[in-house]
Amino acid sequence: MSANPNLFLHLGYPKCFSTTLQRNYFSQHKDIYFGGAGIKSNIDYVNSEINLLLESGILYFNDYLYNKEIKRFKKAIKDFYISCGNESKSVSGLSSEHLIFNFSPQSVDYQQKIKRIHELFGPEIKIILILRNQMSLIKSIYKEFLRMGYIYTYSEFINWIYKFQDRNFYYELMYGEVIDYICNYFPKENLFIDWFENYKNSDYVDLHKLFTRISSFLGVSDQEFDISNHNPSISDGQISSQIIANKEYRHDYGLTHLEGLEDHRRRIYFNEYLRLGYTEEELFSNIIIKRKALSSRKNSDDCDSYYLGNPQRKQLELMKQEFEKSNILLKRGIHAN
Repeated sequence: MSANPNLFLHLGYPKCFSTTLQRNYFSQHKDIYFGGAGIKSNIDYVNSEINLLLESGILYFNDYLYNKEIKRFKKAIKDFYISCGNESKSVSGLSSEHLIFNFSPQSVDYQQKIKRIHELFGPEIKIILILRNQMSLIKSIYKEFLRMGYIYTYSEFINWIYKFQDRNFYYELMYGEVIDYICNYFPKENLFIDWFENYKNSDYVDLHKLFTRISSFLGVSDQEFDISNHNPSISDGQISSQIIANKEYRHDYGLTHLEGLEDHRRRIYFNEYLRLGYTEEELFSNIIIKRKALSSRKNSDDCDSYYLGNPQRKQLELMKQEFEKSNILLKRGIHAN
């Protein structure tokens, strides 16, 4: 058995049977050595190194940190290949709907992800993509955002998608451009592309048909699987109550800053590039609020504004050590010149 078996990556999209494929197909198929996500739980991987690679390295690391750890990532992939050979499986695979879709504005864009996947795994891997009608997908993504703490209405969600398209998933829904870009790095014959609506609509659900097609693409045996829903969506009737609950119990999207900072500085982008036609009052609304906050502040001498708990003191000390190492390198470089 080769230590470098056929490898596939399932890239998503989200809300397109991703969890079902992970939990009910990839992780259960007798011919597939599956590294996750979706081993035993919706978020588990075969080991911590693969978790770091798929959940952080490809998605969030800036170029400096990614390049710093690239040898580590390549070793993790090589070890994964070897484990597949040791298990006598004919195919190995990994899956993450985040590899093509940005749930967070803090993630790198899909083009950067594709470049990294190509660099780490090579051009010979097989890629699985399930697409869905964009309007239907946006509604489903909205409900997923609500599950993740989002506190705004659907109308506000649509406004955010368009207004802040420079940092959200808007362009990842341009399927033609996405597939064309992927084909710059991987041969078309190594791509499996299908539509959600081919297997689920108001009249039927036929996931066994999808499993059969993927099995044929991967060159593995066709099997029957018990199918269960490991990631149920909230219903349309629960949307309003979920927003209320999210406002009371802030978490995830209820805590992060999804929109912009100092948006008044980007008025040309909003009004000339996006042609939104904002008034001066709308453009400077945050400045107005900021000035009210500044004018309401008071001096206080009864607290230590720079108090640090034990974890934070440790964090600060670790930062100090890294800065000192960097400064030593700086001095060496200056003296060398």
